[in-house]
Amino acid sequence: MTGLIALVGGHEHQPGSEPIHRRLMAEVGVARPIVVVLLAATTPGCRAFKIKEAQRCWSRFGARVEFGFLGGADEAERALLLLTDPDLVVLTGGRPWRLDARLMGPVLDRVLALWRAGMPLAASSAGAMALCAWRLSIQRHRLPRVVAGFGLVPAVGMAPHFDRFGITYWSRLVARRHPELQVIGLSDCTALVGRDRIYQVLGAGRCVVLRHNARNEYTAGEQLWLDGMGVPTLASDQLPAHVPALSGSDMGLSEIGLDLA
Repeated sequence: MTGLIALVGGHEHQPGSEPIHRRLMAEVGVARPIVVVLLAATTPGCRAFKIKEAQRCWSRFGARVEFGFLGGADEAERALLLLTDPDLVVLTGGRPWRLDARLMGPVLDRVLALWRAGMPLAASSAGAMALCAWRLSIQRHRLPRVVAGFGLVPAVGMAPHFDRFGITYWSRLVARRHPELQVIGLSDCTALVGRDRIYQVLGAGRCVVLRHNARNEYTAGEQLWLDGMGVPTLASDQLPAHVPALSGSDMGLSEIGLDLA
């Protein structure tokens, strides 16, 4: 059986996320777990802050926390060594294009192998988007488009930071233009936690599921079935030309799990 997955909308180690952490530690079920936090999506300027947050969070559970992707030419090799036998792997938020360029090859293969063997996997914002079959890519001065993810959560696209940065508007647009796709909107400090297609909402915010013109909202403790089976069919250049392009000031560029290069 594959491991538990926690898709987090953002702010993965901040106050309000405690129910998510407790559920992951209950799944791990050992007294002194090894938590490997992969900072593949994190920008260098945010690295120290992310490390401090994660240390404070997981130390409350008696965990030993190790960090991968700290910079340097050999960072992938060092990350691979940390993935020998962890109890939990966490993918932080940040920039999706950084994650795509760094979390690849043997490191990604090892993470997926651990998860398939039953290890729980938590991923926030850019990391959570990558675990889905599809993700929303937004760049300044370009129309939004849907691109492939790693596919651990099939036929689903995720929109993190759902109540901020105008993400709600863009998620509705993508859901209308890709009616086969379930778009999962998650607030900060909120997660979908589960495996296969059965998930529960945990944390401080809400989960909104969009599919074409339908909209369903879920709050902490509620369960949902991710039944999306479709594949997006419209290319990005088929989106309506009158949709306004994003500028950097529209969405705030710090620690957004979206493609704002």
